[in-house]
Amino acid sequence: MKSADSLLSPIQRLAHFIRDFLPAQNLQLLFPLSSFLLLLGASHAWYLLRLPQEFEAVLRQQNYQVDPNAYQRFTHAYQAWVVIEESIAMAAVRSAFFASLVLWCVSLRKIVSRFMSWVFLPAGMALAAFPIFLIATTRQRNAFVDAWITVAHISPPAVRPWFPTLNIGFYLSVGGLVVLAVGLMLLCNGAISLPLKFRPIVKELRPEEGSSTARDLSAFVIVMAVWSFVEGWVLFIPTFLGSKGFYWNSRSFFVIQWAPDLANAVAAAGLAFFLFRAERLNSLAQLFRKKPFRDYTLALALPLAVVLIPRFLLGVAFKPYLEPDEWPKLFIPHPLPRVLIAYAIAFFEEFAVRGYLQITLEKHLSLKRSIFLTGLLWSFFLGFGMVNSLPYDWAFAQFPGVSLLVRFATLIIYSVSLGWLYARTRSIVATTLMHGTIVIFHVGMGEDIHLNHPEFYWMELALWILVGWLLFRKYPLVSTDNPPKVAG
Repeated sequence: MKSADSLLSPIQRLAHFIRDFLPAQNLQLLFPLSSFLLLLGASHAWYLLRLPQEFEAVLRQQNYQVDPNAYQRFTHAYQAWVVIEESIAMAAVRSAFFASLVLWCVSLRKIVSRFMSWVFLPAGMALAAFPIFLIATTRQRNAFVDAWITVAHISPPAVRPWFPTLNIGFYLSVGGLVVLAVGLMLLCNGAISLPLKFRPIVKELRPEEGSSTARDLSAFVIVMAVWSFVEGWVLFIPTFLGSKGFYWNSRSFFVIQWAPDLANAVAAAGLAFFLFRAERLNSLAQLFRKKPFRDYTLALALPLAVVLIPRFLLGVAFKPYLEPDEWPKLFIPHPLPRVLIAYAIAFFEEFAVRGYLQITLEKHLSLKRSIFLTGLLWSFFLGFGMVNSLPYDWAFAQFPGVSLLVRFATLIIYSVSLGWLYARTRSIVATTLMHGTIVIFHVGMGEDIHLNHPEFYWMELALWILVGWLLFRKYPLVSTDNPPKVAG
């Protein structure tokens, strides 16, 4: 006898799948929307530098090489009078974003007052202070711009607007606060409630269990947000204050990207080990538990096939625009042994993400929702190397939010296969092998061949979607998607 799901059309099954990730009340989507707008505002520039059209034409004509000394002085002044202040304001909005995530996910008292002090206060102060600072420093900024323009034998503009030109990041942040204010008004009127919950409830929990898990997840999000902010400034300040120019090479790439990501992964693993006490023994046992050899073979075979097939078909067989001596760089992008650090980063990320976050969420949510939320949290702080090959210079990616949505979607797509493998094997070593094998083909400097042909990556993402669908379709797992029936 056919199940009820098998009688549904593909459109109906897709609608049921999407409905699994919607909140119990549709208007509760206002809170995730406001958080997303705040994240967009903290990810886009707040100040738009406008140069005279004649000067921009000279810059393009001379390939932006108009007096390097004058340009260096202008860049240093621009960083001093715009970039640092802009970074501080955007950091305040980013902290408001993470605070908003916690507030609409956790059951707290005096929720409106907490939104006012944790979200509206830091974001509002940043939105008010940044334009005031720009107006107060107009003379200093214009002096350096005029000096750079004069070098090109062009007269600086005689009249400038008194109010600085703000960029889209500023307005997106304002929009996030407006949407949040509408949501809080509906909350006060009783039209919606918090915290946000999925529909329907999959598994009943004791109140103390749910609150404890929510607090641990909230603490993980807040601490990782603070850590990411501090780590970013630790890297930014020496680069800004350094007297020597910065040049990309294999060593600087390792120091600037790989080493911080390793520290980030170790911090996430240590934090997860400290917070999620109930999973400590289980996660440590998984490190030493012997698994069948086929699990490790599958963990290596899947990413190798998905990554190498598009490169062979598009780069060698059907579109051979590469010379034969370039093929090794296409299939083996990095020399050993330095690239093996990718597996170390993958191990600590998997220890935190799959070994703690996913298995904790599985106790309270369905497997599908657990993998979805794990991938979303993964994309906020970690995901080293997973999206490095994504092309962000295509026209569609210039729209605000597209690059972030692509990043979220990409990490969730990867999380499907990794989450399935972990749910099947309960082996962090197996997911580390799959994760690290993916990473070594997606990191590198800009001139690397595998980063300059986005068609490889798009075909690879399509294959990962197909693989994820096949894994769950042909090899389903026992999960909480279908709660056990209670005998009556």
